Amino acid sequence: MAQASTSQPSSAALNESTARLVAPTSFNDTVRKIASKATQCPCPPGRNLVVCIDGTSNQFSKENSNVVELYSRLVKDADQLTYYNSGIGTYVKHSEGWRSWLSLFSWWQAFVHAIDMATAWTLKSKVLSAYQWLSENYEDGDRIFLFGFSRGAYQVRVIAGMLELVGLLYKGNNEQIPFAYELYTNSISDDRRSDEKKQKPLCAHFKRTLSRPNVRAHFVGTWDTVSSVGIFRGRRLPETITGMKHVCYFRQALALDELRVKFLPEFANGGAAPSGENIKEVWFAGSHSDINLFGPSLRWMSYEAISSGLRMIPRQGEWSRIPLNDSMSWWWRILEYSLFPIPRLSYKGKDDIERW
Repeated sequence: MAQASTSQPSSAALNESTARLVAPTSFNDTVRKIASKATQCPCPPGRNLVVCIDGTSNQFSKENSNVVELYSRLVKDADQLTYYNSGIGTYVKHSEGWRSWLSLFSWWQAFVHAIDMATAWTLKSKVLSAYQWLSENYEDGDRIFLFGFSRGAYQVRVIAGMLELVGLLYKGNNEQIPFAYELYTNSISDDRRSDEKKQKPLCAHFKRTLSRPNVRAHFVGTWDTVSSVGIFRGRRLPETITGMKHVCYFRQALALDELRVKFLPEFANGGAAPSGENIKEVWFAGSHSDINLFGPSLRWMSYEAISSGLRMIPRQGEWSRIPLNDSMSWWWRILEYSLFPIPRLSYKGKDDIERW
């Protein structure tokens, strides 16, 4: 496992610490000790509200993602409420086998599924569903944990940004959630927007008027946030790459061996500046899909989250070793180099290219 910072523990130390965390006999005591040693943050030790959003086409199945695996191990009781949403481009498939394809509805459903995967047009609806769940369940003193993979990772970062700019609406104001989202998205710095200076004060006024005071994300844990959210989405949303200073703890597992331009990672600081003390971004061997399948990245994320107060059920059995895959398959080589040549990273002064 390659690591981004010398302040990170060694692999041996991490394995040893995690092994202690998952020991059933002393699990609860260990969690209490580690949580008490976590760095100071303004969030009081109240209930935990945990939101998990999966990556594109990821949903509960025979082979589950790290997001589902983490969710399955969460303690679920009155002191820790949980929420899971499948990824962009997921839908309920018919169980009638080949006969289902005789239905026009099945063909339409598959078409919509493909369009969603390409354009991420359900990104907003999934963000608003999770935000509404938080609004309906939050009580004073609660700590908010957000987890996601790939586009789901981007979505939980958007939720954290909404909490910062427009706040968390009081329960019973669901009709105002779309307005909160629009205010949030329109507050981004962009030369094309002449009304930006009016939008940020409006966000602050909205937050003071309709939202709970001083609500922020306590912990944001992401696996390989991608910079390409959708074909037609050219700009980043507010507070997603500006240092993540508005959350108490930000943790990101990154894929060391990913080569595809469309899967470039979205760093906490946009790759433009050093990370803050509340941030850890660690590289793990494997491609984008490899990092989402159990193994070291899940163990590390579990360790970091438990250290920040998350309550998890101890894992039983051995951690499996995941075989690594070459992400640059023949199809992706054709796509990125021939059919639709995609600009790649370049560092040539004014000709620098950050993304497609």
